[in-house]
Parts: sequence; structure tokens; C-alpha cells
Amino acid sequence: MHRRLEVIILAPCALAILVFMLGSFVAFKPALSPHEQEVLGFVPENLALPERRGTYQAEIIRSPIEVRSPTERSDKTSAGAGFQGSTVTMIIIGDLHKLAMIDSALVRPGDAVGNLVVQQIESNRVLVKESQLDSGGKPYEQQRWLYLEDNQ
Repeated sequence: MHRRLEVIILAPCALAILVFMLGSFVAFKPALSPHEQEVLGFVPENLALPERRGTYQAEIIRSPIEVRSPTERSDKTSAGAGFQGSTVTMIIIGDLHKLAMIDSALVRPGDAVGNLVVQQIESNRVLVKESQLDSGGKPYEQQRWLYLEDNQ
């Protein structure tokens, strides 16, 4: 039994050595093409990089649409015109953002234009909240829909 165990262990090892020795006498064709061998020997340090050209500043291109930040006030809204003088000229609804153009200011929900705060933007209207003081000096809020100019 002991002899049989030695044969079982040594036979695969001897077979592997024999195959390796016989394989060295046989001329095998390379498995990789010359191009693949070149790619395999690629070293980034040996890569010749062209010299970078200097950069230049392109001329400033102005947009044909005047866009003001929500903190800038137009003459209409800063004078306290409120709902009466406010107009919605454009609404953009995307996957991530909703934007509206109110009195030449591009706004999102939560932004303020004058004394108006944008609450909600839909495809053809914008819900705004206006804070004012009543005749007794107490503050009150009023909500109203502002419709896109063409959809009134």
C-alpha cells in the first residue's frame, strides 16, 4: 500500500517534468501577433508626447437673452408693483430643474423676484407668494398664479 501511494504521488510530477522537457524541443509558433507583442511591451514612460501649445482666451460671447440673477431687482418689482407688473415670459422644465423667466429674471422654486417668492413652476404657470403690509402695518401673504404670457 505504501508503494502504491508513492507511485500515485510521483507519477504526475514525473509526467509534468517529461512534458516540459519534450516541449522545449518542439518549435511552437508565437500565440501573439507582432502588434500584440508591441502592445504588451508598452511602457508609458517611452511614449513621446508632442509639445503643448500655449492657450489663448476666446472672445467673450454675450447671450442675446438678458438674464439677471434672482437677487437683482428690475424697476417694476423694486417699486412694489407686485402681481400686477409681473410677467412670466418663459418656462423651462427639465428632468432635474424647473426654471421660469419672471420680469427678466431667471428663477427656480424658492427664489425671490422683488417682493415675490416663487413657490411652484408648472408647464404654463408659476405660483408666487407676495408678502405685504396691510393698512394697519401687519404683514400678510398672498399667493397667486402667474400665467405664461401666451396662455392667459
